[in-house]
Amino acid sequence: MSLQKEPFDLSQVVNSFVSTIYAQAKAKGVAFREVMSGFEGRTQYIGDALRLSQILLNLGSNAVKFTPPGGAVTLTVTRIASKHSTDTLRFVIRDTGIGMAPEALERIFRPFEQADASIAGRYGGTGLGMSITQNLVTLMSGRIDIQSESGVGTVCTVDLPLLRDEEAGPLEDFSDLGLRALVADDEKDVCVETASLLENIKIQSEWVTTGKEAVDRVVGAQRQGGGFDFCLVDWKIPDMDGIEVTRRIRASVGFDLPIIMISAYDSSEFEERAREAGANAFLPKPLYRSSVYAAIRAALGCEQRFHMDAGSGQAVLKGKRLLLAEDNELNREIVVELLTMSGVTVECAVDGQDALNAFLNSEPGHFDAILMDVQMPVMNGYEATRRIRTSQRPDGAAIPIIATTANAFSDDISAALAAGMNAHVSKPIDIGQLCAVLAREIAQR
Repeated sequence: MSLQKEPFDLSQVVNSFVSTIYAQAKAKGVAFREVMSGFEGRTQYIGDALRLSQILLNLGSNAVKFTPPGGAVTLTVTRIASKHSTDTLRFVIRDTGIGMAPEALERIFRPFEQADASIAGRYGGTGLGMSITQNLVTLMSGRIDIQSESGVGTVCTVDLPLLRDEEAGPLEDFSDLGLRALVADDEKDVCVETASLLENIKIQSEWVTTGKEAVDRVVGAQRQGGGFDFCLVDWKIPDMDGIEVTRRIRASVGFDLPIIMISAYDSSEFEERAREAGANAFLPKPLYRSSVYAAIRAALGCEQRFHMDAGSGQAVLKGKRLLLAEDNELNREIVVELLTMSGVTVECAVDGQDALNAFLNSEPGHFDAILMDVQMPVMNGYEATRRIRTSQRPDGAAIPIIATTANAFSDDISAALAAGMNAHVSKPIDIGQLCAVLAREIAQR
């Protein structure tokens, strides 16, 4: 097996992992938590993102599988050392599951061995992937350590050296807009981390730990003529949940102030009520620089203020060739017509599998970008994107892929970024915004 050496964003790999494991844990009644620290906003590396994902998913799936309902699984990702152009990253997956006895630990990495031959019937799995996981870690010049105690739980630690992507372009921020935000979360540590994240993207912020303080602070700032540009409001605040906070802010200052709701829970539980209350967008915890940046940009409606306007975007796109993946015939006709008027050649796919086949069967460089609907039959846009990104094609990792969805709520933006897409455009398509986004992403490529 040979490793790929391609640029990737670690936060997107971790975000994709969290999305998968969180769903598994929730279905089983197991709590899940993730923490990333020590990266200072720079998470661009060069390496094999697919193999890293396989390592994390195998360890994470085992942790959930062998943890009874009511238990907990935690992922911690830390940069523990830097030397020259290489960082050593530590991934720790800790669970409160059934654990292993010392004699079982001695066999855990042997091929076709199980710690306990009876576990398959009781827990629905064999745990045979540990040998493969160790091989992958060794192939990546890393080390893996397992500490476990029967009846207490297991701690899996993986240390991997990863080459920093020194050629990654400067991270986008809001330095030219002078934005000011309010963060409301009952956990002080979360407020501090979020404020630091906002500072990294050049946004000044204040934070409060109660819903009442949030409403009072927004209303007070508005009356003093120094209102906020947007708010990040946690859904679960004990004294007043985020939906009620949103409702009271709307009643007091109107609908011009964008409100982005954040939560560690499944947004489907409250999305409809949040929309009705006046929330503009939703972001899942943990918060990442890329997803926060995209959500804020979308909520502020300032896509066209970044780098180029619609007119210059159309000029840049003239002569380019795009692959459009869209299952709705009318939507396809409209987008093709609009893009053709801008001098773009468009080839169409009717579902994710069709899009994947069209890309894989074309010559490298044939397409300049892909416009990908996320909800399609046969294969959705997220899966099609993941397969394009992990294909052996030389342009698979670099080609701009733009997500399109009828749902502008920003959990879609986060999911699109986690799948490997570059940006997100909401339906109905605004041709000016679409051209600006496509032109920017093609130019950055």
